[in-house]
Amino acid sequence: MAAGGKDTSSDDDLSWRQRYYNELEALENQLQGSLGAQDALRRLSGRLCIAAQGQSQTLDQILDDTLLALRDQEPPESLDVLVRALTKAIETLDTPGQTQPVEAPEETPSDALHSARRSVIELIDHLDFDGEDKTRAGRLRVQLHEVSDAAQLQQLIESLSTLIRHRHQRMSELAGNLRALIRRISTRLTDVTDHLAREDKARHDSEANSDSLNASIQDQLRDLTRRSREAADLNSLQRAVEQQISRVDQHLLTFRERERELAAAYRERADNLKERIGELETAMRQERERALTDVLTGIPNRAAYQQAAPVFIKGSRRAGRPLCLVVWDIDHFKSINDVHGHQTGDRAITLVARYIYKSLGEKTFTARIGGEEFLSLLPDITARDLQDKLEPVRAGVSALKLEAGAALVSLSVSCGGVELRADDDLDAAYQRADTALYEAKRAGRNCVRVVD
Repeated sequence: MAAGGKDTSSDDDLSWRQRYYNELEALENQLQGSLGAQDALRRLSGRLCIAAQGQSQTLDQILDDTLLALRDQEPPESLDVLVRALTKAIETLDTPGQTQPVEAPEETPSDALHSARRSVIELIDHLDFDGEDKTRAGRLRVQLHEVSDAAQLQQLIESLSTLIRHRHQRMSELAGNLRALIRRISTRLTDVTDHLAREDKARHDSEANSDSLNASIQDQLRDLTRRSREAADLNSLQRAVEQQISRVDQHLLTFRERERELAAAYRERADNLKERIGELETAMRQERERALTDVLTGIPNRAAYQQAAPVFIKGSRRAGRPLCLVVWDIDHFKSINDVHGHQTGDRAITLVARYIYKSLGEKTFTARIGGEEFLSLLPDITARDLQDKLEPVRAGVSALKLEAGAALVSLSVSCGGVELRADDDLDAAYQRADTALYEAKRAGRNCVRVVD
């Protein structure tokens, strides 16, 4: 109850809800932007299909099927089948004596390749990536300038599609978590509002009970005064006084009984409110844990990393101790998905993520930041000692085997690590670690690279 008797609880509730609805609307707008980007990527892939025509009859047939699938907006599973067929057809083209020349389209392949490449670069510039996704998109943009044939361009478009799909999935999960949180908190706030309304009614009832007692006592006193004036002798006056005192005692007993009932009801409501507040705190704590946990692997997610990293950096600099950042990536992950399916790919991500998380130890922090990529923070480790710390983990991942039907899938990771400098922020440190990861990939994968 505010000053002047105005109840502001409903206004605060509306203000609180409005803030969350505004946040939810912003997330949905970003989600729509991602869907628009996916549509643009489909159109670009369609142009690429047209541009690649004329290499062989087999490839042209697959390109026509892909173009129809893109126009019909078929699901990713159908497109994956076509992508594998395209890859096999392109590999056949690279084999001497396997090409089947057909009449070239009016637009030369080099012109079409240049046009498609320029369109993909414009799409990347248009998309609003942030954090590590921005760095990965920037790396794709650089690679696009070096594209020399349609197969390379197709691979980069697939990488961009994967990046957009991961971003879309994260935003969908975040929007869903936010909706669920709003529903739960709104329910609890409604309970609190109802409780406050009952408390206000109980206060009014107590005041009314007191007013009733005062009125009854005043009536009895007036009646006693009247009867004392009319009393003919002392005995009559004494009886009149005793009768009135008995009635006042009865009113007091009734008042105390009502107060006890009101107090008991108040205690019960207070206990209920305390219990509901405890449930709300537990729900919010659990929701926060869910929001900071990767659904697939059970380890911390990107949001958890963004919260934990500044704490690690602040603690490291305050104590004057070293801190290292490591970027991990599962090798040949696309091949695992293409050959064994997405479920096997998810199991590979989970297996590797949990192994890295457990192997690095309790004082470290590891999170999945998207797809098959992970980040680790290692306190009290210098760049000089980092290689020795990471090598056993890399070797341990290489020893893992994943069953996929009758096959055993071999796993390996590449990683790049850096020691944070005094003037490093998160983005600068990540970019240097990502460069080290890129060097590990170029060196043949399944290796560790540490840079200054």
